Amino acid sequence: MSDTKQRLIETATDLFLGKGYGAVGTVEICSGAGVNKGTFYHFFPSKSDLLIAAIKHYTVSFRDKFEQIARTGAEPADKLTALFNVPAEANRAWRDTNGFAQVEHLASLGTAKGARCVVAMLQGGL
Repeated sequence: MSDTKQRLIETATDLFLGKGYGAVGTVEICSGAGVNKGTFYHFFPSKSDLLIAAIKHYTVSFRDKFEQIARTGAEPADKLTALFNVPAEANRAWRDTNGFAQVEHLASLGTAKGARCVVAMLQGGL
């Protein structure tokens, strides 16, 4: 993946988590990533396509940590505790940096298209 595309995804992830999907426009994403709108549209046909990429990016780190936990020789109860700690620790880190919890903005994904994207992602369809 190109550095520019990665920068767009990371910038969008932070902005979507921080302000909510509906409150962030492509101009703000481009500005934060240091690219122009033409570059944005070179990589993503629409903001919702970028949202899908941002969700994938955000969840990959969780999946990798979950897989590491699953491979340990820990007792099942300890593995389960560790699994629940992964998103909890991410949320605490976000709150410490940004002053609020990420879940406060999950409702901004409440559009039908956003819901379908999340469901498809969870079902492995993306």
